[in-house]
This record gives sequence, C-alpha cells and structure tokens, in this order.
Amino acid sequence: MKYKSSSWKLYLGVLALAWPIFAPGLDNTQRILSTIFSYVGVRLLVYVLYQSKKDT
Repeated sequence: MKYKSSSWKLYLGVLALAWPIFAPGLDNTQRILSTIFSYVGVRLLVYVLYQSKKDT
C-alpha cells in the first residue's frame, strides 16, 4: 500500500503564492494586485490538487 500525501504540496504552494503579499517595498497598488493574484493562485492550486485526488 502506497501512501501519497499532497498536503505538503498544498502548504508549499500556498507559501509560494502568499510570499509577495508580505514582500517589503511594495506600494498599495502592487500589494492589492499581488493579493488578488495570490488568492487566484491558491484557489487554482486547491482545485488542481483535489481534482487529481478525485481521479485516483
């Protein structure tokens, strides 16, 4: 029986996508855009991970 955990992928993906939100030296527009794109990226990552889990 093979154990496959995708939770580490989720944590790594969320960390990588949320990193620009906390980056120093961004003005307000860049911070808002990075927040929006990070949110979209996290939603897509969760969707892809759970679709691949559903297929197996």
